[in-house]
Amino acid sequence: MMFVKNEYLIQKDDDGMRLHKWMRKTFSKLPLSAVHRSLRTKKVRLNGKHAKGEEVLSPGDKIQIFFDPGADAQKKQGEKPDVSIPKSFIKKNFPVLLEDEEIIVINKPPNIPVHPGSKTAVGRSIIELANAKYPDEIIRLVHRIDKDTSGALLFAKNGGSLRILVKDLNDDKFNKEYLALVLGKLAKKSGTIDIALERQEKGKKMIAGKGKRAVTHYSVESDFDDCTLVRIQLETGRTHQIRAHFAAIGHPVLGDNQHGDFEQNKIFQKRFGLKRQFLHAHMLSFPHPKTGIQTSVTAELSPDLQGVLEKIRKR
Repeated sequence: MMFVKNEYLIQKDDDGMRLHKWMRKTFSKLPLSAVHRSLRTKKVRLNGKHAKGEEVLSPGDKIQIFFDPGADAQKKQGEKPDVSIPKSFIKKNFPVLLEDEEIIVINKPPNIPVHPGSKTAVGRSIIELANAKYPDEIIRLVHRIDKDTSGALLFAKNGGSLRILVKDLNDDKFNKEYLALVLGKLAKKSGTIDIALERQEKGKKMIAGKGKRAVTHYSVESDFDDCTLVRIQLETGRTHQIRAHFAAIGHPVLGDNQHGDFEQNKIFQKRFGLKRQFLHAHMLSFPHPKTGIQTSVTAELSPDLQGVLEKIRKR
């Protein structure tokens, strides 16, 4: 199979853009699957090193992409053009918890993905909504939380702040705290879950007991007859770490249909109106990209989860 090497030099207009976003913009006629495949099969290099797609670009960066002209370079067939953001979606609001010239922290609503993907239509993600509400700026995601998870989410307003924040995130200078409702009563009021996690070969489920080390600290907020509200601090940030860890110790997050207890989820939905996983990003702490001062932001529990707790307490 023959591959053709293409080289690109990042310009000022693309400062602060993540590599996979740049690829989607630059190769708009390629299927999204081809972009992901080229990254997965190590056919993309950034400044001479194999790229994963999450890298933040700077002017002068050199990108090399090895395309198979017989496959990857094909145009999309029968695919609808990108759609604009629907007016009904633009009307959706997210509470802004903190904003200045460098950053925005919002309380992300549940059931909205943070960015478009294979199962999310263009124009229906939080990052697109944020950019629609800030038409004179380019808003950039610093980190992610799951579609069904609510809570504190951080954006950068420029490429320089994004690079600093991503580096601090990778250097473990962020502190993330979550609230979760888990099945059953925990034996201890506080503890640490130290169990390795690895992504299932097919699908999104995480397998406990092998893979990379993952560490989760927790303390009990409230005990109920058949469930427990816990406050969680992440020492590591593996995919679905909280959900996989609590499932591994026999106390899955309620409402989680991937790692949790399907029958109990149905019961809690019927009795208390729990329609999604009870997981909320409660607090986010990070060094401010301009001042370096540690900045902490707290996001109130979303109304749907507050309603579930009220019903549990009143039963």
